[in-house]
Amino acid sequence: MDQDKAQQSIDTLSEKVNGVVRSVRVSCSPENDYRGEKDYRSVFGVQEIECLYVDTEVLNKQFEGEPWEGKMTVRLFRLENGKGQCLSVKERGIKVERQDALPVYEERIDRADLPEQAWKQGIYRILADIDGVAGQSEDLYIVPGEGKPEKYFRILHAGLDRFCEETESEAQKRPHSFRCHPIEKYPFLPDGPKPAGGRVGI
Repeated sequence: MDQDKAQQSIDTLSEKVNGVVRSVRVSCSPENDYRGEKDYRSVFGVQEIECLYVDTEVLNKQFEGEPWEGKMTVRLFRLENGKGQCLSVKERGIKVERQDALPVYEERIDRADLPEQAWKQGIYRILADIDGVAGQSEDLYIVPGEGKPEKYFRILHAGLDRFCEETESEAQKRPHSFRCHPIEKYPFLPDGPKPAGGRVGI
């Protein structure tokens, strides 16, 4: 099949489907933070995970048209030696109303859903599809520990811009001149010294 015919097949499939997976995001808690958002991440400590919450955002191609129903399938893969081993499959029916532009559906993967009923260190990936049209998460890393970010990450550089009293919208309209400096030069502690006359971007 040449490139034109392949593109025609993709376009035809796109016209037939009611919705497509727009994003797949993962957290290990159903709770929202102070901003009303979940703690979506790609790195988790093996000791902190009881279950993974998978939020699949669907682009409704029938928005303000007819409501429709479909089947959502969520698969968990563990990546080893360049190959993916499917560990869990969850299926559910979904109903999308005409006014739902980007509905989000949550699926939960528990320890009990795994072959050995335990999370292990390694690289994972979530594949979600709506009636066969798939999308996937970023690679998920399950690492040793309790899930405390300071054990996995540290700030290496800070970008300093010139000081100004502008709003965020005003700042987006002008070019910036961030320069990266080793973080050791500026101990960003609550009671420590702050860089004078500059804006910090990390």
